[in-house]
Amino acid sequence: ETPLTTAEWRHPSKAFVFTSHPVAAAAMADAGIDYAALANTHAFDALTPGLEETIESLDGAGIAHSGVGSDPATAVAPAVLERNDVTVGFVSVTTTAGRQYDRDWAADETPATYAVDRGGETLTVPDRAGVAEATPETIRAGVRAVTGRADVVVTQIHGGEEYQRTPTQELQDLTDIAIAAGSDLVVNHHPHVSVGLETRNGALVAWSMG
Repeated sequence: ETPLTTAEWRHPSKAFVFTSHPVAAAAMADAGIDYAALANTHAFDALTPGLEETIESLDGAGIAHSGVGSDPATAVAPAVLERNDVTVGFVSVTTTAGRQYDRDWAADETPATYAVDRGGETLTVPDRAGVAEATPETIRAGVRAVTGRADVVVTQIHGGEEYQRTPTQELQDLTDIAIAAGSDLVVNHHPHVSVGLETRNGALVAWSMG
């Protein structure tokens, strides 16, 4: 839940912005991490330079990822991994796409841009770049794109309310949509507390990973 970047650009509206050094990607690979879900609250904290360096760092370390991109189609596109003759597809979306701010970080179908100034420099940020926002349409599109290619479909939803152990109605509804679309496993995260596991309509659901 942080960009991997040395870029000094920061989101102009957020009170809390995070960055980590790109060397973390190699450490993640050394630890055995194969995949990272990138659609989350802080993915765009360092704007497009941070997003691009995060992707480059993970690609360089051989870590698959999904949930962000330079345009909506790329952001919602699933990652596919094969391990022990099992093909797994990963969809990553988030409800926390910054719609409460003047400048959100959802990947939108629009040619609009906005400018951010820092120390006499100006960065032009396209609204097309950002995270895959969790909507019924994006979830269905992501799952549909990997159905038939994967033995197991995993949808990760970054959403819910922080420190609340009861899933919000929105998160329950989106989870049901992911299952109906064909997800075998739905992994939810964001509340910062761990919640339970549930078998729901034939799929396994993790309501919050902590």
